[in-house]
Amino acid sequence: MAGVREYWLIDEPRREAYFYTRDRNGRYREALPSVDGIYASTVLPGLRLRVDWLWRDPLPTFDEALADLPA
Repeated sequence: MAGVREYWLIDEPRREAYFYTRDRNGRYREALPSVDGIYASTVLPGLRLRVDWLWRDPLPTFDEALADLPA
């Protein structure tokens, strides 16, 4: 099956983020971040996002992000 396997919707004014992955039947289902607020991509292994970073000002540096995420 070809196509987009995962997509993210980021609503900056509302400070909301939604993550969707495609199931085996080709339907998109909402995928939730973990209880500690980290979303782990199902398509790109190792890609994780602490959702509250999206609203942080200033945004974390690359080094801060690496140090903050669990291994």
